[in-house]
Amino acid sequence: MNGEESSERSDLMQDPFCREKELSAGREFHFFSGNMANATNVLAQGIEITGSIKFSNDMIIDGKVDGKIESDSGKVTIGENAQIIGDVKAGEVKMYGKVEGTIDSARCELKTKSELKGDIKTKSLSMEEGAVLSGQTQIG
Repeated sequence: MNGEESSERSDLMQDPFCREKELSAGREFHFFSGNMANATNVLAQGIEITGSIKFSNDMIIDGKVDGKIESDSGKVTIGENAQIIGDVKAGEVKMYGKVEGTIDSARCELKTKSELKGDIKTKSLSMEEGAVLSGQTQIG
């Protein structure tokens, strides 16, 4: 381990949410906390993910996602800078940004500047003036 790697490891090990696991192919870092049961997950603007996201608590997405977003009962807020290509399934969906895909939720809110190109299946739908929906709805 050179000096730079040692410094990086030292910095990460000072973080109470990080523990290092040695692997034969290299290092893997795991971030956690003992008391984050109700934490809100945030995918900030400037972050791009290709692949599926599964979460159990609440999530705020303001970045780009190319893939499925899924939670059994959590709430997802799709921020005004968000660009999602893929299906969204959650207990509650609050949309301010853009989604190309199907939304499946118990409750769905399309806010003023939101744009959905896809279908909605929900028990409760609210749509503000200025929101754009290009697809079919199934409510109930």
